[in-house]
Amino acid sequence: MAWDKTRYEEVKRQCQTDIAGGKKTAYCYMKQYELMIEQEDYEAAKAITEILLPLGFDTAQTHSHIKTLN
Repeated sequence: MAWDKTRYEEVKRQCQTDIAGGKKTAYCYMKQYELMIEQEDYEAAKAITEILLPLGFDTAQTHSHIKTLN
């Protein structure tokens, strides 16, 4: 499957906007990340990771909670 740069950029932009505007929290996006991994939406997962990491949230910490990875 080819990388969908448009999807990646769209999710990254939305995540930034939602967190900056207070519409969603980093925790909301940590849960969203789990869902994106389960759905194999890796573009969205990477976008979320890149926004949350500088904020002190490591999405890799959720891996033990994702059924499809265990």
